Amino acid sequence: MSKRAAIYVRYSSKKQSRDSLEHQTWQCTEYAKKNDMEVVHVYSDAEQSGKSTRGRDAFRQMINDSTGRDRPYDVVIISHVDRLARRVADATHAHDQLCHAGVELHTSSHGKLNGIVLAVLAALAQAQSEATAMHTQKSLAGHTRKGRSGGGLGYLLSQLVRCAHCGGNYTVIGDQRYGCATRKMKGLCDNSRTISRRVLDGRTRSLR
Repeated sequence: MSKRAAIYVRYSSKKQSRDSLEHQTWQCTEYAKKNDMEVVHVYSDAEQSGKSTRGRDAFRQMINDSTGRDRPYDVVIISHVDRLARRVADATHAHDQLCHAGVELHTSSHGKLNGIVLAVLAALAQAQSEATAMHTQKSLAGHTRKGRSGGGLGYLLSQLVRCAHCGGNYTVIGDQRYGCATRKMKGLCDNSRTISRRVLDGRTRSLR
């Protein structure tokens, strides 16, 4: 008998694409198919930061449904742990609640998560978030001290920007532009969109 699965997807900023939700859903759906799971519900949080669970209505509903008496599914699937939370405390607490209710937590990239693996992946997600914020602050401060605008952040952060289609990193594509590294290096992604360094610099100031 197939396990019943719910999918949870999230993206952070108004300046990110809603296509990210569709791609995450596709990744999780494909994982469910390969593992004989039936997707019964998709929970979606748009324009919600992973640094907190506050204001994430779909996340709260997913937890409430999983811990309720009439549990509608057996598994929750996410594409990456950072979609669940970018703080170790929040990620492990959510995992504990799911496990206590008899619901498994899976990622499309790592499979079923136990407490140890979840904690490690959550720590990496939190470290990446903190490193991004630190790089941004230091770069802005450095340019300000030298009497320049806060340019150049796109170069620092291009490897931390993910492609909305394949989930890969962005990299230098041409003069002052960035694009999908997977497409450039392997030709395996159909995302031909690029972003200018100037625009990326501006967007890094609003990263969450």
